[in-house]
Amino acid sequence: EDREVVRRSLVKHCSGVKDLHIDYTTDVVVKEIQERIAAKCALGKTPPQSIGQVVWTPAFCRMVALMGRCIKASEPALLIGETGGGKTMACQALSWALIEEDDPARQLRILNCHQQTETADFIGSLRPVRGRDLIFERLCVTA
Repeated sequence: EDREVVRRSLVKHCSGVKDLHIDYTTDVVVKEIQERIAAKCALGKTPPQSIGQVVWTPAFCRMVALMGRCIKASEPALLIGETGGGKTMACQALSWALIEEDDPARQLRILNCHQQTETADFIGSLRPVRGRDLIFERLCVTA
């Protein structure tokens, strides 16, 4: 496994390296998000979908911790993984807890991608202008 290769290399070249395991369930960013969500729910605010009942598994905590750091550093993040892995829920939780709280005008927009997703689905597409000469003539007459 790649992790073992990295661990052996670190042990060989660095002193004090014993384990690569990081417990993200106790991470500062995760705790902050959990506290913000709990506080908003206690105030009676309605979370998107069922964020109030999220099961904070170690894998979900890792995703939230890493994404939270990206958000705070204004860095992009590409989320890939199996269907049902919690990517959308993590985005919704982070958006509701961090971004929408500071700037209510900013709302999360979700775009589900798949193998057939094309660039035009993100930014639109250019379409040919029909009757271009007629439009140009009308503009010249108007001006």
